[in-house]
Amino acid sequence: LLYMHPLAFDTPIWMARFTLEPGEVEVICREDLKESPFRYPLDQLLSIYILALHRGLLIHSAGLNLNGKGIVLAGQSGAGKSTITRQFTGKSRSNILSDDRMIAREEAGSFLVHGTPWPGEEAIAINQHIPLKAILFLRHGKENRVQPLTPRQGLEKLMQTSSIPWYDRNILSPLLDTCESLVNQIPCFDFFFTPNPCAASFLENHFPSFTK
Repeated sequence: LLYMHPLAFDTPIWMARFTLEPGEVEVICREDLKESPFRYPLDQLLSIYILALHRGLLIHSAGLNLNGKGIVLAGQSGAGKSTITRQFTGKSRSNILSDDRMIAREEAGSFLVHGTPWPGEEAIAINQHIPLKAILFLRHGKENRVQPLTPRQGLEKLMQTSSIPWYDRNILSPLLDTCESLVNQIPCFDFFFTPNPCAASFLENHFPSFTK
């Protein structure tokens, strides 16, 4: 049983009751929310559960479309998602799928990356999907460079940047299986970048060398 109860309200805004077997959720909400209860953060929470049962996960990341190849720029708050997204928006917004949340989902044996309806500071949320070719974990650096990671290293970093309901053992197994499949199929890197437009140019010029 999960609920949202801001201090300003006498009763919870909503409660979501999950069955022991995943796949069914009962939502109870305030009268004034009944016309549209599926708003943030409830919509994102339910999406995490749906994705977990269908070979997908939500990643804290920006997403780029570079010549039809999807690149995920993953990082927790403060890692630089907004900084590097602004570097691309200074050139063009057309190759950005999202600036804060991305969905990776395995379909027919390969992974696609999807924009989401949950934007960040740059307010970019595009309803598109393309083949995922690389995951870059953002790190601040004195120069722009990428450092390859092993699947195990990539998995450890993915655990830190994905929305995983660790409290619910019923969906952990399929979700972790998806994460393992993702890092085994998709190359992962640490991306050390500088806070200037050169980082965006670096990705545009070098991404063929680290994508399949």
